[in-house]
Amino acid sequence: MDIADAFDSLNIPLDAIVLDLYWFGDKAQMGSFDWDTKQFPDPLGMIRSLKKRNIHTILITEPYFTKESKEYEDAESKGLFTKHANGASYLMNDFWAGKASLLDLTNPKAQSWMSELYSRHIKTGVSGWWLDLGEPEMHPLDMKHVGGSTLDVHNGYSMQWMNSLKNAHQQYAPNDRLFNLIRSGGPGMQRYATFPWSGDVQRSASGLKAQIPIMLGMSMSGVGYMHSDLGGFTGGAKHERLYTRWMQFGAFTPIMRAHGEGVPPEPIYYSDSVKTIVKYFIQLRMQFLPYNYTLAYQNSQFGTPLARPIFWNGPINKEFIDVNGEYLWGNDLLIAPVTDPDSNSRKVILPPGIWFDFWTNYRIPGNSNFTMPASLNIMPIFAKGGSIIPLAFPMKNTASYTGDSLLILCFRDSSIKKVERDLYLDDGLSSKSLSDEYYRLFKMQTIEDETSLSFSMKSIAGKGYAGEAQSRLLIVKWINVSKPTKITLDGKNIPLAKDEQSFYQSPMPIAWFKKTNDPQLPNEMHVRLIGGKSQSGTIIMHKGKTSKK
Repeated sequence: MDIADAFDSLNIPLDAIVLDLYWFGDKAQMGSFDWDTKQFPDPLGMIRSLKKRNIHTILITEPYFTKESKEYEDAESKGLFTKHANGASYLMNDFWAGKASLLDLTNPKAQSWMSELYSRHIKTGVSGWWLDLGEPEMHPLDMKHVGGSTLDVHNGYSMQWMNSLKNAHQQYAPNDRLFNLIRSGGPGMQRYATFPWSGDVQRSASGLKAQIPIMLGMSMSGVGYMHSDLGGFTGGAKHERLYTRWMQFGAFTPIMRAHGEGVPPEPIYYSDSVKTIVKYFIQLRMQFLPYNYTLAYQNSQFGTPLARPIFWNGPINKEFIDVNGEYLWGNDLLIAPVTDPDSNSRKVILPPGIWFDFWTNYRIPGNSNFTMPASLNIMPIFAKGGSIIPLAFPMKNTASYTGDSLLILCFRDSSIKKVERDLYLDDGLSSKSLSDEYYRLFKMQTIEDETSLSFSMKSIAGKGYAGEAQSRLLIVKWINVSKPTKITLDGKNIPLAKDEQSFYQSPMPIAWFKKTNDPQLPNEMHVRLIGGKSQSGTIIMHKGKTSKK
């Protein structure tokens, strides 16, 4: 609760707190599935209090049950553990948490029994689960399962565990989305609402560097939510620059979750300068919710990964295939994390096209290879010319996101005449949003010809959803444009503000042209308007007469 208060006082967004094995006591009590009331005197009050602040509680569980645990005798009496050849329960005397047995999750009866353990806590408001050690971590070759030998079931064991949790969730919380933070699995694990991470990675530069190819390899294998213990899990002392670089990278990974042992993972325990940088990137993560949530929608419907190798859109040649230190985030952003914590720059390679430095809007030609300055407060990010990137405005946490206010960045490439991008919105809660069509899918579009450049946004699918805003504040920001002769919204002229202050203070719709004098720093056109819940209207920048040039 003190940590949640500290995040709140510093205005650092926080969505969930993940509790390690101390929620049930210590490692000797592994498998107890019950709160240690000495350390957590009022667990249900804590869960309710956090949930009122839109902070979710996630609990660790394991498939190992120590002899000391509260559930051991019941499971053994029901014959639910793996067995010796003689039929006796297999007790591992050298398991690191104490003498323990492994639940045989290839046994349907064991799955049902485990589901009942989960149900106790699902009913009390636990929002998600951390399924640990399910490789299984210790799995002797002479162990017998209902589903076969150790070698027969080892790689599929965790899939049986996922199924057990999914069944419990569907039975006791059918309208809620399942969050399963899991360390192991196999092909098809994405069907079980799994969010895997890369294990107990070393707290080192090499540990950080390894995370990009791990994430991309899993993404290209169909598992879209691979992530890491941000900051590193183990080994090595507290390292402020390494922590900062890892958290920056984490802002553009499928799950942003800091975790570690021996060194605190929360930014509140770092110096003020590090807190400021990390806070900014966590806030930036929140602002990217419209873009990221649409990536999540596309992953669920079409299997497209959130993180993609830089050859995703071509060309597929050795120069791009061999790149393991940067990646596409969706189609429109290229992320180049600084993995050497002592460095203030990094080499970058850009695919074909026109690219823009996300921080300055400077134009950079594609098919280029260069060194990019990157002081500790900056991670290189590039937006592709011909992209449309929807952002939200700063918010406290994900629950604050309603989609009623959006900043839409249009990075213009004059060689691309038509651009279309999706924007997906729903209530963020219901498990039936897609099946019952309680969502809204927008098509955002820019079209350019010799006389005009237009932007439109309209709903193309879905019936809407509970709590949907009846209107939306939109700020459409074109980057890399010339000053128009006039600008219209649905055929009516939009006045031009003289400066940024009057742009934000004048009645809507209102436009503002931001001219720069640097040939590499493109001009911008900003338009501020109120759109309906299903349509924004059509904004047109009229060019007037144009020369061949």
